[in-house]
Amino acid sequence: MKKTLFILAAMAGAAVAAQASTVLISFGINSGNGTAVIDGTYLGESGQKVNKISTGSSSSYTSGTLVTSGGDSTGITLTTGGVCCGSGGVLTDSSAKDSALGLDNKFYDIFGQDMSTGNPMGGVINTSGSANANFTMSLNNLSAGTYTLTMLVGRGNNYGTGNTSSFSIDGSGISNISASLDNYSTGSGATLNGATVTGNTHTGDWMVVTYTFDVAADGTQLNIQSQGGSGSINSLALTSVPEPAAASLGLLGLGVLLMRRRRA
Repeated sequence: MKKTLFILAAMAGAAVAAQASTVLISFGINSGNGTAVIDGTYLGESGQKVNKISTGSSSSYTSGTLVTSGGDSTGITLTTGGVCCGSGGVLTDSSAKDSALGLDNKFYDIFGQDMSTGNPMGGVINTSGSANANFTMSLNNLSAGTYTLTMLVGRGNNYGTGNTSSFSIDGSGISNISASLDNYSTGSGATLNGATVTGNTHTGDWMVVTYTFDVAADGTQLNIQSQGGSGSINSLALTSVPEPAAASLGLLGLGVLLMRRRRA
């Protein structure tokens, strides 16, 4: 019985290991170009590895190779498309809490307080020199498979007031795109039209949106489109969704191995 329980526990552990892999991204505040790995909070768990991407005045900085929340290296890089904001653009803890619509408080459930307040992460990527412009951020070298991309968009200070921002994703080899509006501030006026989310992303207003999409081939580039307003992108969580068949085969193989060891 004990050996059977051990086998079941090991298989359960393998199921956890087969779960999705997540790359967490946040941005610096008007600092020089650079990529660093720091600790943050995600889905209520502290000590998650976060890729902090900083830019100076460059609107086309490409990061170093990003790591997963567990610290494993990936082949993925990010090209900013916009520039980092000043300290006034950082979402504050109080403004986020006071303006949250509710919706099970997903703002904190997903990214955690430190993903927004800039301690130690920081700012947002936004338009350069204009309060009503467009930019494209890209995630490069994705492998084939299914992904979710959760985005926190918004900023803390008054920049682009009266101009809404729209966010969407696209790319060659990207298909089956869908989106859900997870949470948003009461002042954002957030709306979801198909796979495009639109709302105010200034003066403490923010939105959390999750995209689901398929990637046809390795080496694919995903484009994140920001159009109008301040276009402020605060934090990203890119998660690969394992194929059920692959996970099942992995569990089956482990079970066979353990049973052989048991008989021996």
